[in-house]
Amino acid sequence: MFAACDVFDALTSPRAYKHAWTPGDALHFVQQGSGTHFDPQVVQALTQVLGHHAA
Repeated sequence: MFAACDVFDALTSPRAYKHAWTPGDALHFVQQGSGTHFDPQVVQALTQVLGHHAA
């Protein structure tokens, strides 16, 4: 659960070496990792929580 949230946060946060991703792009990236890098149930829950904010 924390891995998906941590990746989303890291992608949407600006860093000295990169620009912040949009929430929609970051959520799409996490969704692409569903079943391989992230538990599909966790991705589904994250999508439900952030989906209407990330679009």
